[in-house]
Amino acid sequence: MSASASFFDLIQSLLVSRIVVISNAVAKRFKGLVRVNKISLVYNGVDINRYDQSIESSTLKNKLGLKNDEMIVGTVGRFVQWKGYEYLIRAGKIIAEAIPNIKIIIVGIDY
Repeated sequence: MSASASFFDLIQSLLVSRIVVISNAVAKRFKGLVRVNKISLVYNGVDINRYDQSIESSTLKNKLGLKNDEMIVGTVGRFVQWKGYEYLIRAGKIIAEAIPNIKIIIVGIDY
């Protein structure tokens, strides 16, 4: 973490009554700066009820240019180094040797 991020975290932690974080990795940034009971962990989530679940997987696969018999493994998130996408990519290569019809899909934006 950069010195400016540490300084910002310190100032921020002094001005708030609670810090809400989305992962253990983010919570670690504040350990030592604030009491642990001041940190609340709320994982990111997606309300799947907001989306049309009646669409057949074959329709979605067709829109993505995939065959019906292809298996999909994927992730959605920001492209940052500490998320470890390189492990998914390396694992995908190994898995593809055993399961040739697998496709790895990574969706997100780079910050």
